Amino acid sequence: MNTVFKRMKKCCNVTLIFMSLIMFSTIAKATQCSTLEFVSTKKNNEVYVAMISAHNDQAIEKTDNKYDILDGEHSYYLEEGMHTLIVEQWPAKKFRRLRKNNRISKKYLPVDKSTQILSLNVTAGRHYQLEFFKDKQEPSIRIKNDSAQLCSIDKNEVLAAKADHNFTDKLEDINLPSSLEYRLRKLMNRIAKFHNFEKIETQSNFIHARVNAYIGTSIDNEYKDNGKALKVLSVLPYSLAHKLQLMSGDKITHLGGKVIEADKRHPNQQLNDYFNELQLGEEIEIGLLRNNISKQLVGTYKPNVVPELSYQLDLSSSKHSQSIVKQLKRLPIELQFELDQLTIELSNYYRSKNHNLEYVNIARNKALDKRIGFSGNKIVFPDNVGLKVYEIEENSFAEYLGLKVNDVVMSINGEEITTDNIEQTLNSLSSLKLGEEISISIFRNEKLITLTNEYLPQVFVGFNFLVNLKSISVVKENLELIGNNNKWHEFNEKIRNTPRKYRWTNPNRNAPDRPRVSPAPRNPSSSNNGTK
Repeated sequence: MNTVFKRMKKCCNVTLIFMSLIMFSTIAKATQCSTLEFVSTKKNNEVYVAMISAHNDQAIEKTDNKYDILDGEHSYYLEEGMHTLIVEQWPAKKFRRLRKNNRISKKYLPVDKSTQILSLNVTAGRHYQLEFFKDKQEPSIRIKNDSAQLCSIDKNEVLAAKADHNFTDKLEDINLPSSLEYRLRKLMNRIAKFHNFEKIETQSNFIHARVNAYIGTSIDNEYKDNGKALKVLSVLPYSLAHKLQLMSGDKITHLGGKVIEADKRHPNQQLNDYFNELQLGEEIEIGLLRNNISKQLVGTYKPNVVPELSYQLDLSSSKHSQSIVKQLKRLPIELQFELDQLTIELSNYYRSKNHNLEYVNIARNKALDKRIGFSGNKIVFPDNVGLKVYEIEENSFAEYLGLKVNDVVMSINGEEITTDNIEQTLNSLSSLKLGEEISISIFRNEKLITLTNEYLPQVFVGFNFLVNLKSISVVKENLELIGNNNKWHEFNEKIRNTPRKYRWTNPNRNAPDRPRVSPAPRNPSSSNNGTK
């Protein structure tokens, strides 16, 4: 009896040690995760609930925790680090009717559903309460409460992070070519101006990776060749049009084998309509005239991917430097287009240089714009030389000074422009000090005018610009899946449209072989000797 008791005691001691190890292991795991929950809100006396519908580009089945979400008792467990979330807000009554595979009966549509995309940078051992609301008709999310809380949950239930919590401290800041650098700094100034004009509280933004919908061409406003052609005016680098090798001056005569016919649509709209009807992976066929020679351009419809990016403005402000939540703020179409195009160029630059990076971090402090902001061509007169202005940059010092297109610059600060000193004279402008007087003599309308003012260059804002290069491959993988689904859809359509007696059936229904359409039956009059 004593022997049995001793064995039981020994067994209990081992069990207690084992349980202690489990508890210690759980606590160890807890230091690596945080908890997240959404607070229900009310609009027009109706209760609304919020939930995560996708995490790091992977869909989440909302019905798995439907009743906990409705009761406000569901928590998400997130590994320490960065996460990309798509959050949906539903009216509680409609969400209750949600079925498996996130389906809802048509009679309950349309649902007053709002969606927001955000980047979340969480710290282990914290509990975040998020509140979904509408600000200026735009959906928005804010942190209602952030408190310390132990995260004790099995590791399998924790949503994995995309990057370490402090990974931005480890990122290498790589220099850019001067042209890209200058365009980025000018663009960030325009974006900062938009934030200030719209009085956006946060000086940060997050833009999810997506397919670039722009073809990358500008088309003449009028049909050419008696309504039988679309004239290409310009082609953007790194665009779909550029990949197809379209060129300025091309006259598009055929799209998908069909002849161009002028109609009520704008010429550009006719081109857009053709691309909008294409499915991913489908062949592109463009017939055109180039220097009066017919050419056929053939390619595959694989649009560019704009990688995931986020930016932080006004780095000097500690108020914004540690943002936990960065969420989508819609930019004006022109700004978004320019940002998309520049981000594609940045990602192509880094990949062309074989930088083995998943993330690119571009951090810049405030600085003065040393460029005057005009471009000109040299003009030689009988007695001297001048620079004829053909471009004035928006919001530049040249614009502030009063320079205009077609002005001819003759001298700068009393130094006449000559063939020998033209480059040196222009470079002298970059050495001017803030507030120093500058005078430029110009010919305008056959009169000699001197423009004088204090040198007050534009100030470049400080910013942090983070590009997720890894997101490009993730989107491309998703596009491949969509493309395969489209191919299966087309295949199933062929099957349905094929007479039953000509269909091929698999004798082993459980075999993994995919069904295929059988060849057409042989002509009964042909001999059965194996020839076709």
